[in-house]
Amino acid sequence: MPPAVSGSYAEYAVAPVQSLFRLGPDVSFEQGAALPQQGLTAYGVVHLGARIEAGQTVLIHAAGGGVGLLAVQMAKRAGARVLGTVSNEVKAEAVRGVGGEALAYGEDLARRVLDATEGRGVDVVLDSVGRATQDVGLEVLARFGLLLFYGDASGPPIPIDPDRLYERSLKIGSYTLDVDHRPERWAAARQELLRLVEEGALHLNVSAVLPLGEAAEAHRRLESRASVGKILLDTQG
Repeated sequence: MPPAVSGSYAEYAVAPVQSLFRLGPDVSFEQGAALPQQGLTAYGVVHLGARIEAGQTVLIHAAGGGVGLLAVQMAKRAGARVLGTVSNEVKAEAVRGVGGEALAYGEDLARRVLDATEGRGVDVVLDSVGRATQDVGLEVLARFGLLLFYGDASGPPIPIDPDRLYERSLKIGSYTLDVDHRPERWAAARQELLRLVEEGALHLNVSAVLPLGEAAEAHRRLESRASVGKILLDTQG
């Protein structure tokens, strides 16, 4: 089998049939385009990486993004209370719209997280930002809490001295999407994600659909952190 490669802007692409989502009449093509990468990433980080359980309190960084909004919903479905960090009020409204509690970034973020949890802290921090939010994540963890990195939008995390972890028995972990590991689990995940979308139990937030000729504008919106949810490119536009 040839090695897997990335080719998002290729004119043609070949994919193994088991990696595809079969869209039924209740799922639009736009929804189908917004679901696979971000849906599977959110599913994996919530259920396989962090193994979030009912009764936990979770802090999700970049909660207004495509993966973030899906992770908020999946953690809520697992029975957790979810706090989500955001960079503006539009994203805060999106987070609240899917059941999360929005917190704006700021120098006092750690204090506000601790205030929201009556000083206890959170059981899990899901962090796709990396270096800029690393210290806050460690500060707000409750005893036996887990800080799980699955991205580094602000730069890679700084190596952590284990001595910082002992007092509260904290854990540090990482997650990356690997659909070749236990493929039967991912086949089931694809079916579950489609079912949730069909039933209206999982909301896919598509903030813009741009023609392929405006791909640069799509990247600018992503880099400016102005986009909420998913941006799609229309190859027919």
